[in-house]
Amino acid sequence: MKPLIPAFLRPGIVFPIPKGMTPDNVGALGLLGLMQNVNNVGPGLNSVATAGTAITLIPSQLLSGVVQLNSGNSGAFTVNLPNTGAVIAALGPTVPQDGTYFEEVHFLNNSGALATLAAADGGTSIVGVGTIQSNVMRSYMMQILGSSTLSLTNIGQRIL
Repeated sequence: MKPLIPAFLRPGIVFPIPKGMTPDNVGALGLLGLMQNVNNVGPGLNSVATAGTAITLIPSQLLSGVVQLNSGNSGAFTVNLPNTGAVIAALGPTVPQDGTYFEEVHFLNNSGALATLAAADGGTSIVGVGTIQSNVMRSYMMQILGSSTLSLTNIGQRIL
């Protein structure tokens, strides 16, 4: 019991999955799936250097919680989101794909120029404002609508 306490209190993971176990939706009546999904929610900061007129995010950057866009661009630029399938796969096998899973995504624009979000494919929709002014943090609620569909809905901004 004593070795489990430090593992449980380890920062960044709320419920550590024991080694050798694979989380799924039904194992231990769904407990392993819940543990994995709770671990997905922990926010983090991912700094991205902008370059030229466009950058492309990878799933881990988008799912970090806060994407900080730093200078390096040559004016207004486009932030290309990852492929829909790659984002859903990065969330893991336990995330419900029936419209009941939500996750907040924040973009902090420190670049000095206007950033515009763009979907990588037809499976991702951006609902509401898709631009982020400089010195603004814009927040989106990401919803997994199906095995190949997700939506990012604008839920507001903070001027820094």
